[in-house]
Amino acid sequence: MGLLRSAIISFVVILAPFSFAEDLEEMLNESTSIFSCSVQPLNVEIFKYKEEQDTAIAVVKLGEEYTTSIVKAVWEIRGSGVCRHSIWTFDFDGKMSVKTPGCYGEILPPEDWEVKGELLLHNPWHRWFFCN
Repeated sequence: MGLLRSAIISFVVILAPFSFAEDLEEMLNESTSIFSCSVQPLNVEIFKYKEEQDTAIAVVKLGEEYTTSIVKAVWEIRGSGVCRHSIWTFDFDGKMSVKTPGCYGEILPPEDWEVKGELLLHNPWHRWFFCN
């Protein structure tokens, strides 16, 4: 029972700023843009809400007319040293993530691109793209 209570308390603590906010759009007005990633026709911009370190807001724009969606994102930091990178995961017509550059293995970014990070499409696509 104690473990379940701890899990519930942790869940509430992590999501508290989003749970008690009246609206994501209101929160966006008090947020700072910290990362953007574009793979046409998709553009994702990540905003940090106040001093939050585990959650963020993703603004996703799609298509020429830029239909905009504002969604909650989970913010993780992985790796260490020069391989350290941030990754934000959110739901936009399926699970999706954007991440800052870390270390690259066998596949290097195109030389003629200013690569800002990667866009990862999870289920059902399992694809990733360099973004600028």
